[in-house]
Amino acid sequence: EFNRSDLFGLMLNASWDTGESSWIIGGEYYQDRVASQRLKENIISGQINTSQSRFPDDSSVVQSAIYANLEKQLGGRHSISSGIRLSMVDIDLSETAVSTATFLNLNDLSADIGWIFALSDQVQLVANLAHGFRAPNIFDMGTLGERPGNRFNIPNPTLDSEYVTQFDTGIRSRTDRLNTELIFYRLDYRDRITSVLTGATTTDGRDIVQSRNQAEADIWGLEAAVNFSFHDNLILDAIVNFAYGKEKESNNTSVPADRMPPFNGRVGLRYELNELLVFEPYIV
Repeated sequence: EFNRSDLFGLMLNASWDTGESSWIIGGEYYQDRVASQRLKENIISGQINTSQSRFPDDSSVVQSAIYANLEKQLGGRHSISSGIRLSMVDIDLSETAVSTATFLNLNDLSADIGWIFALSDQVQLVANLAHGFRAPNIFDMGTLGERPGNRFNIPNPTLDSEYVTQFDTGIRSRTDRLNTELIFYRLDYRDRITSVLTGATTTDGRDIVQSRNQAEADIWGLEAAVNFSFHDNLILDAIVNFAYGKEKESNNTSVPADRMPPFNGRVGLRYELNELLVFEPYIV
């Protein structure tokens, strides 16, 4: 089996300050092209035959976007930040033995607004509200044919984007030697892509499945971080993350959300010997 993905991108942005405001505007362009082949060899006769590749060979995803971001100070204790992004995604899937060529164009907006309130010179309250989307990629649309678990995946040319609304809030403290941060967040996913049983089977007994926008998920999480400077060149850095999620499937059953990371963290000690050499052991 041979799979390859070549990604090329270009980003341009500009920034400037106007009084108590700071602006960023920009654009980006990415092209991802996939090459995929699969061969099967009879280990007795040595005969080699071409098989259905994991992904449609010579498929591509083109993503382009324009965006703007504003940060503004409101008085002495409040500041806000907001951003908006228009994304355009073109998905071009090549024809395969089990699917026709498919072209999908998806355009959507993402946006966020954040607020910072200074309780004192050292302590801040922070909050952020955001809405975004994830367009289906070649893995979502083009992983066809025989799949693990005695499944056979058929194409869905009408697959659409996943949408998510995120809210996070927390508190952070900054002093000369000690920085701490505690953030709580929640993610509400809608139209999440999931593999659905169609009720049909192949001639060799595999369950036929299809990727559809039929799942919902609610995820909660907590992040805590500490950065302590013992000396100008000796710094302790630690962070822990916890996340929990529930997913509602198409039949209204609730199950633990998939692809959730376990409780995890990182502790590191950074020692700067000089401007050129840094020693930083850490445990994950």
